[in-house]
Amino acid sequence: MSVVKVWKCDSCGKLIEKKSDVYVLNMKSLPFKILGDPGAEDEINVIELHFCQECAKNIVESLKRIESTLGGRVCNVSA
Repeated sequence: MSVVKVWKCDSCGKLIEKKSDVYVLNMKSLPFKILGDPGAEDEINVIELHFCQECAKNIVESLKRIESTLGGRVCNVSA
């Protein structure tokens, strides 16, 4: 028996067998402190999402539509 590592698209649920076919989106929050915890260090939330090619293309297209709606007042989005 062998073990095969696969990734699951966080959008459509498709199983992706090759790492080179996985599109990764990393998101980090701005640093924040937990209230009521004296001496607390800054916390950062980190989320890593995995997408198949079709879902990644749809996300990029959606971001481009949002950017055009906002008149380019955000950052550039490239495929």
